[in-house]
Amino acid sequence: MKFLSFNFCHPFKGNVKLIKLSKILPKTLNLFIDSKNSHNFEIPVDECEDGEWKITLNWRQNHMSYFYEKIFNVKDANVLEVEEC
Repeated sequence: MKFLSFNFCHPFKGNVKLIKLSKILPKTLNLFIDSKNSHNFEIPVDECEDGEWKITLNWRQNHMSYFYEKIFNVKDANVLEVEEC
């Protein structure tokens, strides 16, 4: 199973979107993640085929809304690189 791992300064509870960045065969996967009381959590990316993907995270913490995104590449069922947007 492949994952993207995150370590936040607080627990995470929010929406995750995985978007395949392809003009030919775009694909979007939506997840809800609740890390409970943990600051560390993993997002499963097994359903991500080879290609370039963007992950976005949306959540609320202490009455504030937050948004985070990264681009990552999958090749031969492995996450190769993650880059800041």
